[in-house]
Amino acid sequence: MLRKGFVPAIEVNSLDTAKRIARQSDALFPGSASMLATELSSDNLFMLDYDSPTLRSQPALVRLRNRTLSPAALRFVELVRAVESELVAAEGTEHDVE
Repeated sequence: MLRKGFVPAIEVNSLDTAKRIARQSDALFPGSASMLATELSSDNLFMLDYDSPTLRSQPALVRLRNRTLSPAALRFVELVRAVESELVAAEGTEHDVE
């Protein structure tokens, strides 16, 4: 099957596996600075200075159908939405300054 994007695509189920692949290859690993703090501080990985509005990740929450969320889960969803709103607002401010 022909896919648009990076070829070959690498799909893993483990963050540690993804980091190992990035350290031992030329693969790009999209991640936050906090997610990669150890690797960045030890120079095992480095950040590319690249900014593109099309390379933006969005959080995804998965839940079981027909199940009521617990109060803690509902609060977590609220927090994720609030952080996402703050990030979108900050991005708008950054682009206005340029």
